[in-house]
Amino acid sequence: MVGVTDRSTGQVSVEVANSTDKETLQGVIRKNTKQGTKVFTDEHRSYTGMVDVGHKSVKHGVGEYVNVQAHTNGIDSFWSLLKRSYRGTYHQMSVKHLGRYVADFRGRHNIRDMWTEEQMRFLARMMAGATLSMKELIGRKAG
Repeated sequence: MVGVTDRSTGQVSVEVANSTDKETLQGVIRKNTKQGTKVFTDEHRSYTGMVDVGHKSVKHGVGEYVNVQAHTNGIDSFWSLLKRSYRGTYHQMSVKHLGRYVADFRGRHNIRDMWTEEQMRFLARMMAGATLSMKELIGRKAG
């Protein structure tokens, strides 16, 4: 999984990725940022050589978690909450539906600052017309 946090809004964008290579990770960053955006990452080698962004990293491997403005605390917190939800709520996530679990968790995270009534109205609007057939869910005909 790959994730990006917008520090000004607290919103996250996440997706299931089959690779953590340079093309994939930098592609996610390009897709979710404007040219000239400051980007802060950990020291993973796939982030090296990013152009069109102000890139700074922290070196988690040597115990560095903050370097002036550079830190990954927002997305690290999101991953930590997702892992706890996995253990405490979902218990198991199939690879087939991993994207659905992650999208659900991302959605709940991104509306967490709304009042409860506001969240309910938002969710009702989002569910309008949405369906998931048993065949689509399990990949075969029910029964």
